Amino acid sequence: MKKLMIDIAPFFEKHGQAPDTAQVARWTFRIADSKVSFSGTLVEVTSTAFLYVHILDLEGAVPALVDYSPMPSIHRVTPLDR
Repeated sequence: MKKLMIDIAPFFEKHGQAPDTAQVARWTFRIADSKVSFSGTLVEVTSTAFLYVHILDLEGAVPALVDYSPMPSIHRVTPLDR
């Protein structure tokens, strides 16, 4: 089975640090000369990026993480909070 990898070098060059894998955000990847974005944690969207590569038959393409837009935290109000 082929080992699945992403290239985080473009992200590191832009932000000066490795991505926070727990951050919920819109993550942007460069895959085969296209930019595509997926929302969720980095672990979730990496799986989606690999599925994107597979479905579009881009085997051999390595998703490169290029940027992210953090999503704001949402506090849900429950009846007990009132």
